[in-house]
Formats: sequence, structure tokens, C-alpha cells
Amino acid sequence: MNKEIKNQQGSISVLFVILLPIFIIITGLVIDFGNTIRIQTQLKNIADAAVIRGADSIYRSCIFTPSQFPDGIYIDNRFFDSDGIDDEDCINNGSVNKTYAEVASEASRNAISINDRNNLVELIQIDINFTDSEEINTAPQYHYPAVKVTLRGSSNLFFGSFIMDNFNIVVESVAIVGYPKKLQGGIPIAISDCALAAVWDFDSSIPTSTNIFTISTQSSNPLLCAPSTSNAAWTNFDELSSSMNAVKCFVPGACQVQNDLLMLEAGDFIYISNGEGSIYKNVDECIKQGICSAEGNKIIIPIIGTDGYALNQDGTLDQYGTGITNSGFHPIIGFGCATLIEYVKPTGNVSQYIAAEFTSGCSSGKGTLGGGAYYGTLLPPKLAK
Repeated sequence: MNKEIKNQQGSISVLFVILLPIFIIITGLVIDFGNTIRIQTQLKNIADAAVIRGADSIYRSCIFTPSQFPDGIYIDNRFFDSDGIDDEDCINNGSVNKTYAEVASEASRNAISINDRNNLVELIQIDINFTDSEEINTAPQYHYPAVKVTLRGSSNLFFGSFIMDNFNIVVESVAIVGYPKKLQGGIPIAISDCALAAVWDFDSSIPTSTNIFTISTQSSNPLLCAPSTSNAAWTNFDELSSSMNAVKCFVPGACQVQNDLLMLEAGDFIYISNGEGSIYKNVDECIKQGICSAEGNKIIIPIIGTDGYALNQDGTLDQYGTGITNSGFHPIIGFGCATLIEYVKPTGNVSQYIAAEFTSGCSSGKGTLGGGAYYGTLLPPKLAK
């Protein structure tokens, strides 16, 4: 009996010696795999933070030139930094001698430095360019400003000294600044397609030098094309109702309970009208207080297609219409960016009006990518990869 037990003990010892290397290998592989996944996850988080920071500098900076943004994202320091002092809009501006790529790259590297607390990053590659939208699964006709960060790190393998050197880990992230298909409505003003031609330079994607438009109380034609007349009008943002009773409640401070901003989409029909004179006084107050929108007096306005307009395949304006000579329902063909600059009420029985300056750089925290024209409007950066 004792002899039998001794034989079994000997067998177990032999089996243990045989299986021990296998257990060690399995344990090592589990440790290596877990360590690799952990480092890969940390590197990806660092890369994500870096591309968002870099793209955010594109979103906010005020130093870019039109040729760098052929699709219309252009933020001109005439509108953002007219006093020559870096303010909130230009917080990522830095030196005026830096290109947009240098600004974005520096912002990305700063984010990497802040987030790489364990010194995992061994190699950094940053690309700032336009990315084909097919890479990010959106409408193929659009091209987005993008920041791509590629990071390389390594995993200290359990078997590194026996089998191979440390295992290289490479991660990649892409963030884009997109153009809107849908946007939250601003205060209830719209401009016609043909009036847009007087305030926006389509060739260089910037506002023209004569970029002032008005909305007047005495114009019998809500949205005309001639620059010398009223070329903007009130809208109720409603494709089902022609009632203008609550229009002024879209203006901050005009009503006890302000109307909720509406989600507008290119292609929606909205009602256009001259509106009531009392609205002008309300807008005057919001201009004085700088609270006409979430961005102060900078507002997003619908561009209205009038009779005879035509769009290119990419949704941008190819042919202007003939203007609107009466109130009614008309389609949104894009979104524009404007700054309300003054309310004028001359003495006597003459027209009172609101003047606005067509600009660039209106931004909205709510919207969807990939549709419609985007004359100066843009969305916050988002991860695309």
C-alpha cells in the first residue's frame, strides 16, 4: 500500500515538473496581454485628448487665411480681434506668425505632455490637414479640417529577455471640425440667397468688404436682392404655421418666458415675414447688453432659397434666386454667420432698421455633420477615429 502511494507521489512530481513551464508560459502570456492592453488603452486616451485639443485650436483660433479653409471655415481677425488684443475668441492664437498647422500641432503636443503621466509615449507624429470624409463615414462630397495623432509606446514583456525585445504599440486618433447639417436657431432673422451674394465672397470663402445687411420696418418686400434695400426679414422658424405672434420671444429679454431655440435643418421650409416694429426695440436691448445669443451678438441665420435658386451636388449655392416679394414659406438652403451691430430709429416717419454684419466663425454646440452650405458656421471638434 505504501509502495503504491510512493509511486503516485513520484508520478505527480514528474507531472508537475513537466507542466510547470507551461504554467509559467501561460501566466507570462496573461501578464503580457493585460499589460499591452492597459498601455494601448492609455495611449489611445492620450491620443484622443491630443487630437481634440488640436482640433479645438482650429475651432477657436483667429489667425487663419481663406486659402487654408476652401470649404468655408474661416475665422478672420477682423471680426474676432479687431482691437488687436487676444481675447476669449483668440485664446489659442499664440504668435501671429504661426500657421494654423503649427498652432494645432503645439496644442496637441501640450495635451500629450499633460496626459502622459507615466511616460508611455516614445514617438509622436501629428498630421494637420483635410481628411476625406469617406474615412469617417459621412457624406462623401465633404472635406473636413482634421488633426491626426499617431503615438508609439512599448510593453515590457514578461518574456522580453528570453524571446524578444519590448513589444511596440501604435495607436492613432483623428478629430475633425465639421460643417452643420442641422443647427439650433438663433434670433428669428433670415437672409435670402441673392442677398447673400452681396455679403459673402464665394471664391475666397470670406465675407465681402461691404458685408452689412439690414432688416427694415417699412420694406414691403421681405427679402430682396438689391443691397440698397432691406435684404433680411423676420422668421418664425416654423414650417407649419404662419403666425408671427411669438416671434419676439426668440429674442433674449423680450418675453417673460423665452421660446426654446429650434433645431433647423437644410431643406426645412420656414415662414418669412416683415414682422412687427416692437421687435426692433427688443433687439436693440439685446445688442446693448451683448446677449442676443449664446455667443453674444453673433447669431446663426438661415439662408433662404428664393425663386430660381439652384444648388451644386455638395449643397452649396450654384445660382441665386430672384428674391422674395411677399411673406410665405421658403426653404433653408444653408446657414450663415452674422453679428448684430446696431438698431437705428431716425426721427420722423421713416424706416427703423436693424443692421447686421455678415462674418465668419459662428459656432454651435448642437448640430450634425455633413450637409448644406456653411457660410461661416462650424461645429465643435469631434473624434472621427
